[in-house]
Amino acid sequence: MIISPKKITNGDQIHADICIVGAGPAGITIALELQKSGKKIVILTGGGYKETINAQELNKGIVLPKDSHEPLEKKRRRAFGGSSIVWGGRCIPFDPIDFVKRDWIPYSGWPFSYESIKTYYQKAMKFCKAGDFTFDTYEAFPGDHREIIKGIDNEEITSKKIERWSTPVNFAKDYKEQLKKFTNIHVLLEANLTKINTESRKENISSVIAVVKGKKITVKAKKYVLACGGIENPRILLASANHFHPNGIGNENDVVGRFYMSHLNGVHAKISPLQRDNIIFDFEKDDENVDCRRRWWITEKGQKKKKIGNTIFYLFRSEDEDPLFSIVYLTKFMISIFSDGSLEKIKANWSRKKSNITMHSKIIVTKGWRLLPRSLILAKQRFKKRRLPCVLPSVNSSSLGLYFQTEQIPNPKSRITISKKEFDSLGVPRAVVQIGFT
Repeated sequence: MIISPKKITNGDQIHADICIVGAGPAGITIALELQKSGKKIVILTGGGYKETINAQELNKGIVLPKDSHEPLEKKRRRAFGGSSIVWGGRCIPFDPIDFVKRDWIPYSGWPFSYESIKTYYQKAMKFCKAGDFTFDTYEAFPGDHREIIKGIDNEEITSKKIERWSTPVNFAKDYKEQLKKFTNIHVLLEANLTKINTESRKENISSVIAVVKGKKITVKAKKYVLACGGIENPRILLASANHFHPNGIGNENDVVGRFYMSHLNGVHAKISPLQRDNIIFDFEKDDENVDCRRRWWITEKGQKKKKIGNTIFYLFRSEDEDPLFSIVYLTKFMISIFSDGSLEKIKANWSRKKSNITMHSKIIVTKGWRLLPRSLILAKQRFKKRRLPCVLPSVNSSSLGLYFQTEQIPNPKSRITISKKEFDSLGVPRAVVQIGFT
């Protein structure tokens, strides 16, 4: 069942077998799987059905050094469904090499193997509605063993890997009815966690405190799950310091928040390949009508030989000033304006995106008017139910971008900490991100 904030009273104590903090893809998936146990499950969401200015304000933090990381509220969403409400739908599993210790990568290696989690991937694909757990062209497209560009593949680089894209799934909308019908699941909307308590023993979590529309509640459970993401999880653990845990819960070894990792990515080069008609460039549909796209992958042998981390490449737009992308960006913005519903939200949306709107408008005026007919067709595809995952430039563009994403080397100095001076409106210290790539 889903519980409205109106039904919560200040000082309420709620008891459960399992308390899940966070109602994004991880929290909702865990709740639906644990529902089968019959145990009482309470989910604390960080927002309501829609993202709000006040909720997003709680996600703001500090980036050191300045501009080394995107603003902390930019892509995270404090709402029912979490970041899935704006998710693009791209699904890619880890590779076996990601889990093993590599002598050329300090701090590499996981305490469990790829094989130990592989069996769960099919369930994950089902929740994400991204088709079968098949990420190899030989299996996804039997009989079609072409390369993206003929003659490039070898033992160190291959284009037989694919990415899969979900509808994309908004976990709140897609699984709301299931969460409502199960009487042993209680979803508390707009319940923002402010503290984890260890009152009697160091090893035991005795309760958690949350604020629901200004009303303070306590949740006591036998088990707790933090499913708030890579920034919010360490933030609340560190902010819950007490006499048992003076440096933050679970932080006896000063590791909580360390090894924060992101992706190094961007357009590595502009290329102008010959025989464009023979390039595999666009999205392809598998037998389940799921959008897939081929990409290059540096194989395990290639990674070992070059002493590098996991790396992929794919063909994309060659520059930021892509008029087709600008047209779709403005189309999407206008649709969001009409769906915002209130003047306050429209003004806030405009204020946040004003500089981008101006930039994309200039690009369209100077470069994009010839692309208007094609852009309208693509925009229609983009916004239908199983929408086009993203807008690609024409394969016949003057140049194509060779886009890359690569694994960040683990770095203990790359970390999440909390501010001693800045707090959000609920009194929780702001997160501080200090990202280090070397």
